[in-house]
Amino acid sequence: MVCALFLGLLLVFGVGEGLASDACVKEVVVESFDQQMPERSGVSIKNILDDSQTIKAELSPEDALGKKHGHSLMLAYDVDSYEPARVDFWFIPSQKDFSSFKTLRFFMKADPVAGGSKNITLQITDGLHRRSSYILTGIGKSWKLFEIPLKRFNRIRNWSDIQEIAFSLDDVYSVPKEGVLLIDEITATAQSC
Repeated sequence: MVCALFLGLLLVFGVGEGLASDACVKEVVVESFDQQMPERSGVSIKNILDDSQTIKAELSPEDALGKKHGHSLMLAYDVDSYEPARVDFWFIPSQKDFSSFKTLRFFMKADPVAGGSKNITLQITDGLHRRSSYILTGIGKSWKLFEIPLKRFNRIRNWSDIQEIAFSLDDVYSVPKEGVLLIDEITATAQSC
C-alpha cells in the first residue's frame, strides 16, 4: 500500500514519468551490429563504372550504448562525382514482422575526425516490393537517438513482411559528399500499455 502510494505520488508530480513510459514500451532488436555484420547484407553503388562513387561497410568497436564488447556499423562513403551518385548499405532484417510496432529507433553519428553527412535516406521495402523513403536530418558528431514513426513510410502496405532496410547517401542530400557515419542499435518499438 505504501509503495503504491509512493509510486502514485511520483507519477503525479512527474518524477517517475520516464520510468512509467519505459515500462510500457515493447521493443525488439532489429540489428545491434554487436557480433557481426547482418548475415544478408551488402552495399550497392548507382554507377559501378564511376570509381569516384564508393562505400565501405564494416564493424567499428565504438558502441552507442558503451557496451564492453559492442560494435556499430561504420559506413565510409564518397558520392563526390561529376555523375549522378548514390551509394547504399542494405540488409534483410531477421525481424520481418513490424505490424505490431509503431516506431523504428536507432543511434547515428558522423565520425568526429573524418566527418560525415548531416543527412541520410532511410528506405524500407516490403514483400510486395514497395519501397518507401524518409530523409533523416540533424546527424552530428556525437551519438543521437533517431525515432521515426513507421507511418512516415506511407508507401508500405504490408508491415508483416519487411524485406529490406537500407541507408542511402547521394550527391544531392549528402553534405559533405564524403565521410564516415556510424549506425547502431536498430530497434522496433510500440507502446504496450
